[in-house]
Amino acid sequence: MPERHNSHDDLLAHLRQATSAPHQALERSALMRQLLQSSLSRERYIQVLTVFAQFYQQVDDCFRSASNLPNGYTYQPRLSWLLRDLNAMNAETQFDSGQPSWRHQFESATTNEQQAMLLGFAYVVEGSSQGAKIIAPKVAKLLKLTPSTGLAYFSAQADGPHAWPVLLKHLSQVTPTAEQCALSCHAATQLFEFLQHLVEHVLDLNPLDEGSYLA
Repeated sequence: MPERHNSHDDLLAHLRQATSAPHQALERSALMRQLLQSSLSRERYIQVLTVFAQFYQQVDDCFRSASNLPNGYTYQPRLSWLLRDLNAMNAETQFDSGQPSWRHQFESATTNEQQAMLLGFAYVVEGSSQGAKIIAPKVAKLLKLTPSTGLAYFSAQADGPHAWPVLLKHLSQVTPTAEQCALSCHAATQLFEFLQHLVEHVLDLNPLDEGSYLA
């Protein structure tokens, strides 16, 4: 949650500031870095897909009944793509269905509070999807995958309709109240931290050799 609120800043500026550290930490994580390494194995790729599937199992649910989203912005559920990939690669598709603490907070929030939180969620998921334009062709070449054999998620993110510009325009035009800003920024930070938690859990169970991800 941001330490202070400058009423003259748009919501996009606040979100960027609030999520800078957790965003960088996630990008530096060994598992995420593996996606761009020539040493990426089929097994590690499946672990990445599993992390994202667990992540979007929660996020998709939040948007499923969402209303009052920014004009022109449509949230595209991701879980179905990930399950398709995991099934194509004969991987496990049953995950822990327990709700993380941020989901409980979202479910108990008022409609107006949820609206502010969803802007924070959208900022994370749409921004994170931008890397697919680089990841999809590299993984396709390295693991010899197509959208029908395990690359549906990253291909759809790279080639499908892009909601990011619409969302950025909206966020840059919103001057939030202190409460709205706090809710959006805290929600975005929690989502990054949740994804980081899932990544760390996978690495705890399946440690990477140092040489497999260091340049």
